[in-house]
Formats: sequence, structure tokens, C-alpha cells
Amino acid sequence: MITSQTASRITIVPLHHWHPQLPQYLPLDLGFDVSVRDLSPLLSTLNLALWSKFVAPEDQDEIKQWSVCLEHRFRTTPEIGEDERQSERFLHFIVAHLRLLVPTKTNANCFLQGGIENEQLDPFRFSHHVDPVFLEDCKILCTEITVEHLRRLKSMIPWVVKLKDNWPTYYPLYLSLRLSEKAYLEQDTDIRHLLRVMALEALFSSGNKYGKKALVPRMGKFLGEDADLYEQYRNAFQLGLPRMPLKQVVSDVCDLRNRIAHGEPIPDRWLQRDRRFGQGYSLNRADELREAATSMMSASWRKLLGDSLQQVFADKSKVGTYLQIPSKGRTSPLWGFLRQIVYRIARALTL
Repeated sequence: MITSQTASRITIVPLHHWHPQLPQYLPLDLGFDVSVRDLSPLLSTLNLALWSKFVAPEDQDEIKQWSVCLEHRFRTTPEIGEDERQSERFLHFIVAHLRLLVPTKTNANCFLQGGIENEQLDPFRFSHHVDPVFLEDCKILCTEITVEHLRRLKSMIPWVVKLKDNWPTYYPLYLSLRLSEKAYLEQDTDIRHLLRVMALEALFSSGNKYGKKALVPRMGKFLGEDADLYEQYRNAFQLGLPRMPLKQVVSDVCDLRNRIAHGEPIPDRWLQRDRRFGQGYSLNRADELREAATSMMSASWRKLLGDSLQQVFADKSKVGTYLQIPSKGRTSPLWGFLRQIVYRIARALTL
């Protein structure tokens, strides 16, 4: 209920690189008081004079040029406090899930927050100088946000709210997403790979099955050993991306992670720039493995959410059962006993 004791607030995150036709589909309601809008009419006339002591004129102009944005509107007490922090946190979760659908360079640390009444914005907090988002080469030409991405994002919002509010219940998923997001903000390619494979381990490890022992068989079962990891990045700008079957890289992805984590040198043969020509340079095997890891991460999360497997991956005992690899041959105790008898008889006959 709106009373004189409540104030209307808005948190805004500008979207990075969207399709030119996207504005014609806006505003797009995502649910839970979140929407995507063209806020240029609201922001272009923004008065930031009070911030002139701290914000240079060119930086003020940059904020005024934001247009298509993710926004969260909410009502709270007139005092600025926890509700504002939770709104900012909510948009971080949403951007992280958008990045699973499209490798956007949108950074939720770049935001503006203020009071809003009658479509008049009174900003009281903002941050626009943020660390860049780093993408592997295969993702650089795939960052354009379309209305289809946003519609798919809308279907995820109820889950996003559940994860935000109940993250301890879904801790493996929460940890995986946090590590993945940290990887996008890490400039060092080795540390980025380490974080990303750790994000995969948070999902697929359980009990005494962890690291390479978990990822190689379980990812093969989950995504399919022949899954083409470049498929999601093949578009009109890079039709020539070769096939990258999961089974040809998953073991090396783990080995590269282990070498980095243990301080061991990367093999010289993995550093030779003898792979495809990317965005201005030729890639090496280590580059390909980093691309494989980021593809494995987004593909795993999309399948997990698409098949509604959150409860399974939140429980390590269920993960082990769900991704159990059947042993070859018979494994019953009786069969083992009979095999031992046959072995002993055969050995006695040869003596």
C-alpha cells in the first residue's frame, strides 16, 4: 500500500550492445517489478549539478546517454538503506542470468539509483566507472542482446528470485554463478580459466568424485560427448568456427586448470599459435581450452535451468545419482564371486 511514509525508488543498469530493433519491443515487463525500457527521455535531462564536485562533466554526459536499461522499481521507507542494497543485488543476479543466454558485456556494477515520482528522477547514488567485462575470443562477436534473449530471461526471473532469497538452499548453484561472474571480471586469462572450471566443479563434483574425475565423465553424460561447444557462438559474423566436440577438450580443460592451480608451466605445444585466426590474432591450444570452459559453463547452466534440475544440482547426493555412469559388464556380488571361482579353477588347471 502506498502511504506518505513510503518512497518510490528505481535502480537502473544500462544494457550493453543491444539489437537496433530492440527498442520497438519496449517496454518489456520481466515480472517482479523489473522491466527493460528505453530510459533516454528520463536520463537525457537528468540534473547532476549536485555531483559536479565528484563527477566530471564528460562522465555526467555519459550517464545521460544511457538508453536501453534494466530497471527495478520498488517502494520503501524514505530512509536509504537495506531495500536499496537488495534492489542493486537483485539486478546483479538478473544480469548474471542474462549472461548465460548472451555473452553481454553489461556490468551490474554500473548503475544509478534514485527516487522517482511522476517520472521525475532524483538520483542519490550511482557508479559508472567499473571494471570491464572480459570475453574469450569466440564470444566477442556474439554480444548483441535481442528481444528473444529478454523473453527467455523473463521465464527465468521466478527462479532468479528464488535463488536470490534462498541461496543457502541452492549453494552449489549460487557458488557456481558467483565464480562464473568473477571470471568475467578477471583480466588474467589463467585466473579466468581457473575460476570458470571451479564454477563447473561446484556443479558437477560430489563425494569423492571431484575435479577431473567428476568433470570428464559427468559432463560427457550431461551435455553429450559429441556436443559442439562452438555451436552457440556460430553466427553470421563467424560462420567458420570449427566443430569442437566436448570429448576432445574436456580432459585438457581440466589439465590446464590443474597446471594453473598447482603453479606448473603450461606445455609449450599449447602456447604455439597454430589454431584458427580470431579477432586480430591466431589462437593457441590454451586459448581454445579457455573457450571450451566458458562454453561448457553456459551450456550446462542453460540445460540445468531448461530441464528444471535446480533441486538435483542443489543436493550433492542427487547429483551423484543423476549423473552416475553405468559400469561396463556385470557388477553384482554374485557375479564377482563366480568370477573369482572361475579364475581359481583356471589357475589350478595350468599348474
